[in-house]
Amino acid sequence: MPDEDVRLVSAWLFHSNDPINGNGKKNDHYWRDVHTDFNKTTPPNRKRKVKHLRDRWQKIKRWVGFFCGSWKKATSIYVSGQSDDQLRETALQLYLDDYKEGPFTVMHCWKIMKDEPKWLAILDDLENSNKRKLDNDGAVGDNMRRPEDISEKERPIGTKEAKKQRMGKGKNKMEDTGLDEEMKKYIDIQAAATKRHEEFLETQHRVSDAKVEAARLRKEAALLESYKALMSMDNSGMDEDMKAEHKLGLKILREKLVGHTN
Repeated sequence: MPDEDVRLVSAWLFHSNDPINGNGKKNDHYWRDVHTDFNKTTPPNRKRKVKHLRDRWQKIKRWVGFFCGSWKKATSIYVSGQSDDQLRETALQLYLDDYKEGPFTVMHCWKIMKDEPKWLAILDDLENSNKRKLDNDGAVGDNMRRPEDISEKERPIGTKEAKKQRMGKGKNKMEDTGLDEEMKKYIDIQAAATKRHEEFLETQHRVSDAKVEAARLRKEAALLESYKALMSMDNSGMDEDMKAEHKLGLKILREKLVGHTN
C-alpha cells in the first residue's frame, strides 16, 4: 500500500501543479488523467479504478491534513535541542491524542506533500476559512471545508449552467449527504485539540514559574546560611585585613539578602 500511495500522491501533484494540464480541468477529467498516470506504473493485477483512487485520496488528505495540524502544534512547543525525530514523535502522539483515529500510517505521503505549493494552498484555504468564520460570529460555520473536502479548482460555471442549477436541472448536487455532520465533527475535534493545547501551554508556564521561584528560594537559603556562618564566626584572632574582609563579606551578603527579600 505505501508504494501505491506514493504513486497516487505523485500523480495528484504532477497534474494539480501543472497550470495548463491540471488546475484548469474539471474534476472528472482531472481524475481520469490521474488514473491513467497511476496505472502506467502499476502491475496489471494491481491496477485501480478511478473511484478507488479518489476514495483513497480522500483518506490520505484527511489523515495528512490532521497530521499537519499536529506537526504545527509540536513545533509551537519546541524545546531547544530536540531533533527532527523527537519532534516527529511528539507530533505522532498529538495526532493520537487529538483525533482518536489510531496511529498515523501515511508518513510516506506527508513527507512528499508537506512542502508542495498545491498542498500548502489547501491548508491555507482551510485555515483562512476557519479564521473568517471565527471573526464573523465567534464560531466556525457549518460550511467550513476540511482538507478532504477541498478538491482541485474547476472552471467557473457559465450563465446557462448556473440557470439550470437554479431550476434544479443541473448535474452538480451534493454528493455526500452527511457532509454537514462530518464538518461539525471535524470542528469539534479541532476545538477540543486547541483547548488541550492551550491548557498544556498554561501548565508549562506554571511549571516554569514554579521552577524559577524554587531556584530563587534555594539561592536565598544558601545566602542566609553563609550570612549566619559569618555572623557566628569568631574574629578575635583575625588581623585587621581579615577583619575588614569579614566585615565586607557580611555587608555584601546582607545587601544581597535585602535585595532578595524585596
